[in-house]
Amino acid sequence: MRVLVLILAFSLSASSSVADERDEEIAKLKKRITVLEAHNRVLSERLTQIAALAAGLTSRPQADLAIIVASDDWGDAQERDVGQVLNSAALPVWESAGSPPLHPIAVANHPGNPLVAYERGPLDTYIVLLNVRGRLWAKLAYQFSHEMAHILANYRDVPNKQRWFEEAICECASLYSLRRMARTWKTTPPYPNWSSYADSLTDYANDRINGAAAIPNDDLTAWYSANKSTLDTDPTNRELNQVVAVELLPIFEKYPNGWKAVRSLNLGDPTENGTFHGYLKAWYSRVSESERPVVSEIATLFSVTLPER
Repeated sequence: MRVLVLILAFSLSASSSVADERDEEIAKLKKRITVLEAHNRVLSERLTQIAALAAGLTSRPQADLAIIVASDDWGDAQERDVGQVLNSAALPVWESAGSPPLHPIAVANHPGNPLVAYERGPLDTYIVLLNVRGRLWAKLAYQFSHEMAHILANYRDVPNKQRWFEEAICECASLYSLRRMARTWKTTPPYPNWSSYADSLTDYANDRINGAAAIPNDDLTAWYSANKSTLDTDPTNRELNQVVAVELLPIFEKYPNGWKAVRSLNLGDPTENGTFHGYLKAWYSRVSESERPVVSEIATLFSVTLPER
């Protein structure tokens, strides 16, 4: 009987402990939800404020890039200089994509992860939030060119298990833009005294390229299979996205017009997004003849066979 009592007492104690842990987890979750709700309210208000920057602009897509910088706390960086950096960062991918007309892009500084909001402002203004204070031009360019690539890819809020691939392309855009910016700034920087900063742009890109994890046996197909479940559920995993971005960079530098192909990345039916093979094949079916090589080489990286057209 004593053994039975001890076992029962232990069981009650264990149940009490489990209940306490559950209550603690529930309390933590409620607190987290409260914080997220407050953050979302602030973010929503912020997006509304930023959207107002576009008031007075035409609702038609612009033939030239229209980038509007919010009067925020950019540290010791001047808004005019921030605008020059953003323009320099956007031009490489935008021009390589054929300089497509775009609605104005309002950019603000905001704590948290950089993003381009799904919500559009008045006149279909794109709203981009960055998180950079001070004259950190390379970091600023890196963040903005990533969001610029989302805009060029016609980003959208639909079910998509392959969103990691768009994120990888956007990481690639950051590397692509920085390396091209560096070449431009050596000879024709926004201001003559900024030419010396060109090497810092190159170094920033190279640090990220060299910092990407190595692919075992240089087998990207096997790497993808090993990481597929994580990519499907965590599309913004920066470490994994960076691995793919580094693999994509030589292709986009070989075929700059590949950024034109990116314009049609999200133009298909969302049902195409079920598998990566189907996703690439559908993308390939939408691109023009001149854009096929870049999609073909990407497919080859992942051992995807594309249909002949």
